[in-house]
Amino acid sequence: MLVVGAFALLTVAERASAQTVPMDWRHGTTLSGFIGTQSASSDVSPAAGVGLAWEVTRRLSFEGRGTWFSVNDGASDFAATLATHVALLRPRLVVPFVSAGVGMYRATVNSASTDVPDFYRLRMSPGPGNQTFQDFLVTVGGGVNVFVTSH
Repeated sequence: MLVVGAFALLTVAERASAQTVPMDWRHGTTLSGFIGTQSASSDVSPAAGVGLAWEVTRRLSFEGRGTWFSVNDGASDFAATLATHVALLRPRLVVPFVSAGVGMYRATVNSASTDVPDFYRLRMSPGPGNQTFQDFLVTVGGGVNVFVTSH
């Protein structure tokens, strides 16, 4: 039994020492903040959020993002997404990218408002007050990453 245990330990240790694939982790994980605008119906309103990404390679990364929108009076809307980012150029100081993802959008709508889009108005239950909706979300976009340091 002791021989089998020693053999198993040596086998596992050998496999662990053989995993010496060189990896560049300088850009392995990124934390980002952003501000911008969004469009709901025909209105444009401010948006802000935070994202946490894991860069699989220097050109491919996956990002989880939370975004808050100021669409209606009162409570802000919220979106949570998981997206893929693909850099269009090799690494340098400024790198444009394209992105696509899926997620969930949470909207709060005041039923007394006259500015409620038909998408929500048709789904509202009768009665006054705020109503909350959760919907499937698909994102597509692009942007520019600006790396301020090499770390």
